[in-house]
Amino acid sequence: HDDAVREFAYGAESKIGTFSDALMAEAKKNDWTVISMKDDWKTIFAPENK
Repeated sequence: HDDAVREFAYGAESKIGTFSDALMAEAKKNDWTVISMKDDWKTIFAPENK
């Protein structure tokens, strides 16, 4: 994902949370919709209920 401010920032060597150039090529090849947590999501986690 691309929003380290609101969500855990995974390292470049992580097996999860990364989006490589190869994965982007696969997404384009398969006509997947790729979103940006940073730009497309207003809320990532629901606010806590008190």
